[in-house]
Amino acid sequence: MNFKEKFLRNLVKNWPAFFNKKKIKSEYLTIFRITFGILTALVLAQGQLIFSIFFLFLYQIVLLLDYVDGELARLQKRFSIRWLHIDRIFHYIVTSLLFVGLAYSSHNNYYISISLISVLAFLIVGLVDTKNTDARLGKIKQKKSKLKDLASFLIIESPFSLFFFLIIFNFVKTTIIIYSLFYFFGFLYKVIKSIK
Repeated sequence: MNFKEKFLRNLVKNWPAFFNKKKIKSEYLTIFRITFGILTALVLAQGQLIFSIFFLFLYQIVLLLDYVDGELARLQKRFSIRWLHIDRIFHYIVTSLLFVGLAYSSHNNYYISISLISVLAFLIVGLVDTKNTDARLGKIKQKKSKLKDLASFLIIESPFSLFFFLIIFNFVKTTIIIYSLFYFFGFLYKVIKSIK
């Protein structure tokens, strides 16, 4: 776990107890986070910088709920593999919607096309990762690596990622290129790894 993850988890460590006391179910947090992510993607697609920054900033706070819902489910003894799957699948879907929404806001067919191609590659990798994770769930701990620490700063569905900061500074085209390359090379890496 990198510094950012440790800091954010420490920041929300009392939230599960708060939500438990208010009798808010963990599923509600997941549904709220997913819904707000889709809403943010729709706002990004409009291409209004001020609204995009405002909603993206709120979404960074909403994303902190991802550190809370699992712990809250354990606290409430409501942990469910089905909700874990829903959460994981919607991470991929919301990430794709945010990225394509941003590309759509550029009104440039080239950027829209490369975003769609890279999102397709991203979804294929996500499907493979989900199946692999399901196979080892609860059996093998994931390996820690500096590459995974770096990736956590790139992941769109991670609070205060590179995606967030690039949009704040209005680097829309740069963001589309960086993330298209990130997802495309991630796809190639998975293909090469599976062949080996």
